[in-house]
Amino acid sequence: MTRGTRSVLGSGLAVLLVCLGLWLARAEVDWAWASYQDTSEAYRAHAEAWPESRHVGDALARQDTRDWERASLSNTLPALRAYLDIHPRGAFAADARLVVDELRWQEAQAAGTIAELERYLQEHPTGLHAPTARLQSEDLHWAEARAHGTLAGYYRYLGFYPGGRYVTEATRGIDELRWEHARASGTAAAYEAYLQEQLGGAHREEARAAIDQLAWESARAAGTVESAERYLLEQANGRFAGEAQRWIDDLRWQAAASAGSIEAFETYLRIQPDGQYVGEARDRIDETHWQAARDVATPGAYQQYLRQHPDGRHREDARSAYASFRTPIPGATYTGTTSTGSQLRLNVNGDGTSVTSMELGVAAAGPGPPAPTVAVTRCYTVNSLVLNGHAAIGDEDHAFTLTQRGSMGLLADPGTIEVEAEARGTFVDGQARGTLEVRFVDAPDCDGGPVSWTAQAL
Repeated sequence: MTRGTRSVLGSGLAVLLVCLGLWLARAEVDWAWASYQDTSEAYRAHAEAWPESRHVGDALARQDTRDWERASLSNTLPALRAYLDIHPRGAFAADARLVVDELRWQEAQAAGTIAELERYLQEHPTGLHAPTARLQSEDLHWAEARAHGTLAGYYRYLGFYPGGRYVTEATRGIDELRWEHARASGTAAAYEAYLQEQLGGAHREEARAAIDQLAWESARAAGTVESAERYLLEQANGRFAGEAQRWIDDLRWQAAASAGSIEAFETYLRIQPDGQYVGEARDRIDETHWQAARDVATPGAYQQYLRQHPDGRHREDARSAYASFRTPIPGATYTGTTSTGSQLRLNVNGDGTSVTSMELGVAAAGPGPPAPTVAVTRCYTVNSLVLNGHAAIGDEDHAFTLTQRGSMGLLADPGTIEVEAEARGTFVDGQARGTLEVRFVDAPDCDGGPVSWTAQAL
């Protein structure tokens, strides 16, 4: 490098240093002037004009302080919000936010409306007064719902506060409104709607009772068995179930009594086997059959009555009437003696149409002194004899023939002998008379003659 070149470079460096010194001197002068002014604007201007100045940090800090002093002295929301807009992370930003929170809370309290409280919460969801704001907002919503006293109002509150402090009261209010609506309507459909909508309602039992009452009144108004049965079907456990069953019984009995026929009474007995008129129905059937028998007044009619009503109220009259037409007396026992002095007992069946047995001698007399013989033949003496069977009694001549064949025991010698006994008789005026013959099958030479007998009805 030549001496001339070095001289030129030295001169340029000197000029540069002079310029730098002049520039730094101007920044210092500007900082001194800003410090002298000591205003937010002066500090901001210095920081903006001299971003590389060594006083930039101090300038910004002093600007923050002066802006906060101005905002806090104003203590208004616009001033505080302006500070936060300029210094969102300033040294006093937290204090500014607290003051803004307090001022907004004061405004919300002064307004005392749901809208202002909601606005406060929207702006300050974690503010100092947020819990209180939420409680007050709920109180106002609840007061509004109570003031309106409508389903919409209560549901609006529950929509906002499903777990709120007034949920129980709101639910009760809804229940009461729906119950009042059901009562005002007074219809089964309205009460059913209440039961469907209010599964845990306080008036469910009252609603069921009202439905039961309406169903019963409807059945009574219709006045038919079908309406009563429909009530029992719909209200199986209703308060009027017992009364409905008795009423059905009454209606069916009235229908049967009105018809007055045996078929009607029998239908009643079939449908109402435990009805309160069962005894009367049976008596009416008995009476109808008895009257029919009396109207016809024939043995067959009285006998039919006795078959239909063996324990009927007129059974004795029927038997007497039947007996007056018949000889012998139905079911009678006739007692008497044979021509040999042996005792005799003859039994007639219940309808007086046949002789069922004849007992003679010891069989008729029973234990006691020796009884006279029934019959005496060349070979044998008959002391006891029983004839069983079914000997028809003639309708015209009232005669019968009872025959029985069997073995007879021998007293003198061991063994038996084949015997055939035949009793013939006729019933006349309460008496019976006839003959008895005993024939020895294996010893016809030992047969005896006929033995006569007579008997009187007991």
